[in-house]
Amino acid sequence: MLKKLFSTPLRAYIDVFECIFTSAIVRLVIGFLPLRKFAGHLGTEVKKEELPPSAASSINVANAVSRSVRVIPWRFKCYEQAFTAKVMLRRRKIGTLLFFGVRKDPVTRNIEAHAWLKAADRIVTGAKGSKSFEIIAIFE
Repeated sequence: MLKKLFSTPLRAYIDVFECIFTSAIVRLVIGFLPLRKFAGHLGTEVKKEELPPSAASSINVANAVSRSVRVIPWRFKCYEQAFTAKVMLRRRKIGTLLFFGVRKDPVTRNIEAHAWLKAADRIVTGAKGSKSFEIIAIFE
């Protein structure tokens, strides 16, 4: 365990702490404000998928989000993860696309929602199952 602790680069720890701090703010915003009040901070809604330029930092942010999932004590599901990663990548001046999708569960027939974030051709958060959702909104 100590070997892993000391072999992990400092930048990875900084990214995780940034993710935890940003996710706390995102959780408060999502919990207390209706979407219409903060939709402008998600970006501009786009009608078609236009991929922004690729960036290596999206991998670091994706790793920070996946590491943070294990330690964040509040709700940190796909919506919060995508919004948090979007804020982190915006700070790094990296363009993203935030997708919202829905599908009907084949067993329970309930409607399920999902959010995922893309930077260029890479899904940063929410990759699992994203292809099975019907896209209802995209924010740049």
